[in-house]
Order: sequence, then C-alpha cells, then structure tokens
Amino acid sequence: MAKSGQPASILALERKEGILLAQLRLSGFAHDHTLEKMCTAEGAGRHYDIDKAVVWID
Repeated sequence: MAKSGQPASILALERKEGILLAQLRLSGFAHDHTLEKMCTAEGAGRHYDIDKAVVWID
C-alpha cells in the first residue's frame, strides 16, 4: 500500500488523471490564445539573422 492508505495503482491512476486534465486545460488555453492574438510586438521582419547575432546560441 502507498503512504496514504490507497493502493499504488489507484494513486498512479489519479496522477495520470491529473496530468490529462492539465493537458486539456493547456490545450483549451492554447486554442483561445493564438500567436495572432498574443504576439503584438512591433518590428516584424526587423530581427537579426543568427549569423549576425551578438550573442552565442546553442
């Protein structure tokens, strides 16, 4: 038995259920918050190419 008195299999199912519910909430949020709605920064097309960047990237 697990520490809370429930069998480990029930706790594993509850954990999976929580993860699935979080994924559903995130999916719903992403559906309502697209880049077109959220990304309002000015300067489209005014970014530097990677080879001209001042900092190193991996």
